[in-house]
Amino acid sequence: MAAAVFHYLVTPSGSKIGHSAADLANYTRFSEDRVRAVLTALSAPDARVVRPLPAPPGLGEEPRFEIFHDVLAPAILGWRAQWAARRQAEAGARRQLEQRARRWRRRQGLAAVLVALLVAVAAGLATRAVLDARTGQAATEAQAAALRQDAGTASATAARSKSDAYIAQADTICTKGWADGKVRFPPPPPRQDPEAHARWLNGKVGIGQHTLRQWRDLPVPPTINPKVAPVLNEYERGLEAYAVAAALLAAGYTEEGSDVLRRGDRIGRDYRRRARQAGFQECDTALPL
Repeated sequence: MAAAVFHYLVTPSGSKIGHSAADLANYTRFSEDRVRAVLTALSAPDARVVRPLPAPPGLGEEPRFEIFHDVLAPAILGWRAQWAARRQAEAGARRQLEQRARRWRRRQGLAAVLVALLVAVAAGLATRAVLDARTGQAATEAQAAALRQDAGTASATAARSKSDAYIAQADTICTKGWADGKVRFPPPPPRQDPEAHARWLNGKVGIGQHTLRQWRDLPVPPTINPKVAPVLNEYERGLEAYAVAAALLAAGYTEEGSDVLRRGDRIGRDYRRRARQAGFQECDTALPL
């Protein structure tokens, strides 16, 4: 709401314009009470971003509001631009997450249809086996063998469906987590500024740890657990290395911090190889930072 109000209080060239709360409510299509509450908060003594002014003679008694000082105009324009960029990035992340969810639902639907078809085929073969039993023991044994083979195929297909569903869920978690990281953290500052680089790295580690917790909450199908467990462990080891590197850089130990950074990158390369081999399509980009 503040971003919408500032659009009418500051022109793109940086000039300030005064408006009443009623006019701003009409422009922004928010209720007048909500607009007035925002203006009151922004004009409070501890804020002083906008200020109320008496209405010009003949235009009623309602005050107008304008930004407190001309020097605030560039800062407000910059803030609105950052706000719009964050909102656009968040919308892009949501669209990507929705696309991943739609693809996952389509896979689930296809797997369910395939399993149902195989179950129907198995049921038909079972009926046929009972009928053929009347013609001799040899025919009965042959049909039973066919039934066992088809049942095994159905079981294998169901297992693959569970594995695909798990990987899709994990990829969705990774996409959302690291999309949030890109929104909140710009590209890394140069390592010539160790303290700034440490702050950036520590923030990225926090995103990774939150993503890892959500990922570990997913139940892993037994059929692919041997592949997934090393991937999760490598991810955790890499994050730990980066967290130690951030602490060392922040404390001024740039040489030691750089060594641990390189160790984190080596762990990250091994993690990516394992993630790709396990079938992940999004989580394999989470490391190195």
